[in-house]
Amino acid sequence: MEKFKLKESIFAGRLILLQRRHEHDADVWQAIEESRSFLREYLFWVDSTKTYADVVKATDMFAKKWDEDGEWCYNLYSLPDNHFLGCIGVHGISFMNQTAELGYWLRLSETGKGYMAEAVQALENELFSAGMHRVEICCDVHNFNSANVAKRAGYTLESMAKEALYHYTGLHDMARYVKISPYPIQGFERKI
Repeated sequence: MEKFKLKESIFAGRLILLQRRHEHDADVWQAIEESRSFLREYLFWVDSTKTYADVVKATDMFAKKWDEDGEWCYNLYSLPDNHFLGCIGVHGISFMNQTAELGYWLRLSETGKGYMAEAVQALENELFSAGMHRVEICCDVHNFNSANVAKRAGYTLESMAKEALYHYTGLHDMARYVKISPYPIQGFERKI
């Protein structure tokens, strides 16, 4: 499969996914501060994000990865009020294997409203349309919010990996949810 780039903005019903840029850093920082205890439960990077400068540094990293086809990170904003909701990203990209993994987080005040399932479906549609065959969502087995997003978006639990995710209290088991593209694989006949 040939490499491709995703669009810088993707509309998804009640929200828009925008490529992470410095103009959004204040929104990201405010959401992290507001939801720090909630996010820290399952996201390893929260403790190392201590200042606004750390958010700026992370945005620099995501911009570099975007340019190198290594990762695509989006900020989520509600429409029409343009309220920052959280982030979603594509990582673990393998063009040869036609696979990618999604990761995401929402600020605590915006959970339970269906935003992330909409964002997941919009982003997977872009990936599948571009030729990706398999999209994965991996999360801590105790992270019921992330698992519920995957289930609502139509992903199937494929496997459980023992002690596969770093957590502040030690290694935790990881659940892997998968969705396969509805489009035929170019150059291959699908086996059932």
